[in-house]
Amino acid sequence: MTMIETTIKDILPSMIIFDAGTQARTRTDIKTCEAYIESMKDGANFPPLEVFNDGTSDSYILADGFHRLQSHMSFLPNEPIKCCVHFGTLEDAQWFAITANKTHGLRRTNEDKRKAVKMALLHPKGLDASNNSIAEQVGVSLDLVNRIRHDLESTKRIVKSSRRMGKDGRVIDTTNIGQKTSKYPHLNEPP
Repeated sequence: MTMIETTIKDILPSMIIFDAGTQARTRTDIKTCEAYIESMKDGANFPPLEVFNDGTSDSYILADGFHRLQSHMSFLPNEPIKCCVHFGTLEDAQWFAITANKTHGLRRTNEDKRKAVKMALLHPKGLDASNNSIAEQVGVSLDLVNRIRHDLESTKRIVKSSRRMGKDGRVIDTTNIGQKTSKYPHLNEPP
């Protein structure tokens, strides 16, 4: 795994792009934003937003912290917000966003989890990834990934692949996964 270069920086909200396909939630929870605003008024410090910049632009792509940013923009729209800046592309930001909130922040809904799995399966880094790798990346059950992959393959949103890469980097042939095999294959042959 490649380590992504990061730095902490105060950034004006107007320089943060929040509609670049990095939101893994299905909706913004207004009550959470209202609670965050009240905490901000009381002087609470929040973790930095997670943003990406590839060095070619003055703008930053938001990958994690959508509720914090919206709350900050409502309460202090012209004040900079603390951000953890990762050097990377839009694809890097999208892949990072898929993992957002699996261990912190507002609890994800089942719809949020399904959306994150779909994002992972449709992402270039997830196209050949095993279902176990996707489940671990997103922080969901293997069964959920299996079901969503099947749905995406049956509707032709993704191509069914006979090869997938595991977490360890090995490529495996998935042709026979799910097929019943006999201990005595010659007995299954027609007469």
